[in-house]
Amino acid sequence: MLWHSKFESAQIEREKPVILEEISYRHDTPQIAVTDLVTEMVFSGHPLGLSGAGEKEAVQKFQKEDFLKFHQSFYLCQNTLVIVAGKFENAEVADLVSSHFNGVPRGAVIEPVPFRHSGPEILRSGSKDLSRIYFCWILESSPLAPPQNDVLKSSHNDLLR
Repeated sequence: MLWHSKFESAQIEREKPVILEEISYRHDTPQIAVTDLVTEMVFSGHPLGLSGAGEKEAVQKFQKEDFLKFHQSFYLCQNTLVIVAGKFENAEVADLVSSHFNGVPRGAVIEPVPFRHSGPEILRSGSKDLSRIYFCWILESSPLAPPQNDVLKSSHNDLLR
């Protein structure tokens, strides 16, 4: 599936309604929606701030060629991380991984996109009528920590109106 996906047009069309329903669910579930908004705000301008579910308009336009182009650009050895857990022999795993990656294009190194939060953003609201208010707050880690190790701590809470 990873290296030999077919991306059949008929299957893509069958999956679109499923993906659109998942996007609607994320928007209609307050706990998920608030987390998505916080992620978008904290990582504004960075790929981490993009919706994992995608946007409805983009999903509706997807064609086979879009999947093929994305797959050829990013599904490369250089962009793959293999994690193994449990009891194993390094040489055995290395041989197994090599056998599965043999013939897969290496690809160019993709430079990481730098992240820097621009500062506080106080409020984003939705128009959905809810019986509860959902909010999430974010605190940056200690200013004593090196900038490359900034860790964001978040906490969620819902309050009864």
